[in-house]
Amino acid sequence: MPKPRKQQTESFIVQIAQDLSEYAEVEVFATSSTEAEELVSTLLRQGKLNNLDFQRGDDRDGPYTCDSRKNEGETPDCIIKDNTITFRSTTSQS
Repeated sequence: MPKPRKQQTESFIVQIAQDLSEYAEVEVFATSSTEAEELVSTLLRQGKLNNLDFQRGDDRDGPYTCDSRKNEGETPDCIIKDNTITFRSTTSQS
């Protein structure tokens, strides 16, 4: 019996808004932008993206996904691939 074919994944950037002016961008490998946003929304609800570097804003409940698009070479704040989350290092070198 042939193995089911695994769908090809692409790199998408999902933008996450913390409030009306603070954002983070996450690179997600998924089969569609909808799947990428759903994955990020789930991880946000589970608290698994709490390490994103948001500067707290004013009065907005958050964070929430607000946009997604194909990655065209952007440098994201974290990468999600094969259920693994990798945060970009924010340490500065002296």
